[in-house]
Amino acid sequence: MTNTPNTGGGSDHYRSTNAGRITATIADDERPSHAVVRAVATITNAPPLDLAPLCDATDPDHLNELFDDPTDAAASTELSFAYAGCEVTVVRDEIRVRVTDPDTV
Repeated sequence: MTNTPNTGGGSDHYRSTNAGRITATIADDERPSHAVVRAVATITNAPPLDLAPLCDATDPDHLNELFDDPTDAAASTELSFAYAGCEVTVVRDEIRVRVTDPDTV
């Protein structure tokens, strides 16, 4: 099953999608924390403002510090956390989201 995301960020940020999973790139002009919310909103079909605050799951400032410059230390860094019924993993310049709570979608 293929999902064509439409969250205003443009579908060109999504490299692959399938049932219950999505991989999104972090745009050059986008904060990693915003990209996480965009990707989770896409896979759960929820407006970003309807999601729980990201700070309930992880520190958005720390997330941004780790991954704002993917050529620096983030090259070998991986951060995973649960957010809005999903497992989110951020690596280098991409975000992988997997739905863990089927009632979320």
